[in-house]
Amino acid sequence: MTARQRKITKAILEALNALEGGQMTETLLHAEVSLRVTPTASLAEFGDALGVCDSSGWLTGIQAKYGAGRLWSINDAGQGARMELR
Repeated sequence: MTARQRKITKAILEALNALEGGQMTETLLHAEVSLRVTPTASLAEFGDALGVCDSSGWLTGIQAKYGAGRLWSINDAGQGARMELR
C-alpha cells in the first residue's frame, strides 16, 4: 500500500469512527474523506481504498432499504486497523 492509499484508507476509518456506531452512505463517506485528504481523493482512489477496507474485513456494509446504495460502518477489526495505520 502506498503512502497515498494508506492516507485515504485511514481517512475512511477515521470518518466512520467519528460516527460513534452510526452508518454513512458511500457518497457522504467520499465527501468526508475528500475533506480529510489533500489533494482531494478521486472517486477511483476512494473506491480502491474502500475495497481494501471491505475485503480486509474492517467495515460492515449493508444495503440501504430505499436505494441509497450501501451504508458503511466501522467494526472492531477496523478500529484496530485505524489505530495501527499511520
